Amino acid sequence: KLGEVPVAVIEKGKVPGAHLLSGANVDPSALERLFPDMDPGEWPSVYQEVTKDATYFLTSKAAIPLKPPPPNFRKEGTYTMSVSKLGRFLADKAEEAGVYILSETAATKLLVEDRIVKGVRSGDRGRGKEGEELGNFEPGSDVVAKATVLAEGTIGHLTYAAYDYFDMHGADPMRWELGVKEVWEISKPLDRVIHTMGWPLRKS
Repeated sequence: KLGEVPVAVIEKGKVPGAHLLSGANVDPSALERLFPDMDPGEWPSVYQEVTKDATYFLTSKAAIPLKPPPPNFRKEGTYTMSVSKLGRFLADKAEEAGVYILSETAATKLLVEDRIVKGVRSGDRGRGKEGEELGNFEPGSDVVAKATVLAEGTIGHLTYAAYDYFDMHGADPMRWELGVKEVWEISKPLDRVIHTMGWPLRKS
């Protein structure tokens, strides 16, 4: 709750964190503010604190260190963590504080009245591949609220619906960057976070 206001989180995954797949270097400032009495060793899935980092531009024959690394590649002071486990941890803490978590529930439509978002409608459950009702069919329901927060990660379908309805796209088109992540198994732990760019990707 926020004071006396109940809070509900609509979670499409089976459990919170189920759709969070990667690891990340997490800035600890939010966790420190949320849990000031908790030691970082008690945070979920901390593999290590990042004390060193390095960035290389790769060619087919060389690795050229970028010194100093670009600001968005500097990770010293962050913690390498599992984002999925972090999501589950935060959900547990939220439930302890009185938040309702509605798992396995997908929000499919914005409920708008007089140009004010009043909540969301959840999708039907128990439909087959062709949309037919199965034995466990349950129709979707409306979740109304004084405030609706769309927290879909990279802009999701409800956020796009709000952009369209309220004409919020603006003059500048959205810009996207594409990254590639691999998981490597190595013989001994690395003592730093390493970012690379360039080869084998083409310049174009």
